[in-house]
Amino acid sequence: VDMRDSGGVRKVGGGYVGEDRADAMLFTLEVRSVNDPPTFRVVNHSMPLQDGNVSRTFAVEVSPGPPNEAKQNVSWVLQSYAATEGMFEYVPEISVNSSVEGTLTGEVVFSAVSSGIAEFTVKLVDDGPRIELYGDVGESQSQTFKLQIHAINKPPSFVPLVDQLDVMENHGSLIVEGFAANISKGGAELFEQQQELTYAVEDHLLQTLTGPWPTQGLLAGFDINQDGDLNITVAPHYYGTFLITVQISDNGGTDFGGMNSSLVTFRLNVSSVDGQPAFDREGELIVPEAMREFQQSFSDFLTSIDLSAVPPPQRDHGRDYSFVVVENSNPALFLDGPHVSFPSGGIKFTLRPFANGNADIALRLIGPDLRNAEALTPVTVKISVIPVNNAPTFIVPSELLTVEDGGPQTIPGFVRDIRAGPADEGWQTVYFSIQESSESPNLFASPPIISSDGTLHFACAPGQHGSAELLISAEDDGGNEFGGSDVGVEQKMVRLQVYPLPRVVDVNPRVGSTLGGTLVTIKGMFFGSIYSRGVAAAEYPVTVDMGGLACNNV
Repeated sequence: VDMRDSGGVRKVGGGYVGEDRADAMLFTLEVRSVNDPPTFRVVNHSMPLQDGNVSRTFAVEVSPGPPNEAKQNVSWVLQSYAATEGMFEYVPEISVNSSVEGTLTGEVVFSAVSSGIAEFTVKLVDDGPRIELYGDVGESQSQTFKLQIHAINKPPSFVPLVDQLDVMENHGSLIVEGFAANISKGGAELFEQQQELTYAVEDHLLQTLTGPWPTQGLLAGFDINQDGDLNITVAPHYYGTFLITVQISDNGGTDFGGMNSSLVTFRLNVSSVDGQPAFDREGELIVPEAMREFQQSFSDFLTSIDLSAVPPPQRDHGRDYSFVVVENSNPALFLDGPHVSFPSGGIKFTLRPFANGNADIALRLIGPDLRNAEALTPVTVKISVIPVNNAPTFIVPSELLTVEDGGPQTIPGFVRDIRAGPADEGWQTVYFSIQESSESPNLFASPPIISSDGTLHFACAPGQHGSAELLISAEDDGGNEFGGSDVGVEQKMVRLQVYPLPRVVDVNPRVGSTLGGTLVTIKGMFFGSIYSRGVAAAEYPVTVDMGGLACNNV
């Protein structure tokens, strides 16, 4: 370090007097490395129960610190440990593991004897210096990792009380106490014993052993309670012998290859009795009126068809059986039909466009081998065609001409042929709205409006002229339910032209003889042009009155 003051030196004779510089001095600055904390990232594990000693990596990205500390040794400190009681054979051991490439990881070795959850809180320390004055930090922040051991679920099971159940057709509910015997939840372990069991039968697990009936829809009710009591209901008119497959399930899950269900079978014998075909529909069929001619179909029109008297092969193929319409209370609703198909009970018809109302349809099932006369009794179903609002329509002229200072104007019949829709919508009121656009500001004193009867009202502002475009829309109060439309499909554009009145700027001479014969020159605006007259012409007719007398030679 060199130091100098501002006193200066003075030259006297051949030399200098005074000193302004001190002797130079040296000092040394030593920069010493600080021991940084080691770092790591924990990894949680969830795994099945395994026998013997198991090793898992619980920490990755293990590092003693920056590259200059790479040669430091690190070790784990287990700060806290908690685990499910009886989970491990001994307290798990943790260590630092080094790979061939020099990568460091944290390893935990344990021997689990039951399922549970263990939590470990650890920190990593190195063997670097510990001088607090220099800020050395030789240990990491604490981190917690979890180790969860899952037991593998075993399937539940039971043994049927009998190999075959016998019941009569249309018997209704049958209760068998203790039907599910020797119920096992899968094992003696506590987690197995705490599981809940459910029993289920699905159509795809059933088989028909004897008889003409398919298994689909066989069971109207099936339940086995926790005590093993069976409550079973065979659907009406089913008969034959069936193989019933029951799926018993628990809520232990299927993780890690576990099984939570098994299948148990028994036979169900249903003795047949005579039945009779019948059909019905719950409630009326409601459809909106048609805007155009097209065929409509509804697959579930007849919601309850009982065809127990019809052999299944004939029912499946519709051979020799059909539904016929014996009476229609409102045939004017339909252009075609209605037709009801057998055996599905679907209906199809074509409505008359814009027709609405109710129709009572009497149906009868006809075919051979009907065992009961009541099967031929017609069944009446209702079809309701509800009205759907149609868009209003109207006609307006493309152009409307008027003259400046015309005052308030009322034009009846400006909108013609106003229709809210078909005749059945005559009760509706049509409302009109106008969107005005004009390059002539302040053209109107009262903007154009159209009343429901089509009368146009407006008033031009005094001294204003020009043009405006009126975009007219119509809307009725019939609503838009069921796809209806209360807004006119097409907007109409009307051009409104307000012609200017002639304006006199100058009269020369201003004084003339009462005897006449004076040549007078009048200067002004809007005497004749396309803008003021609406047409192009070589000359425009003009009349001039002075003092109530007409002038000649204009």
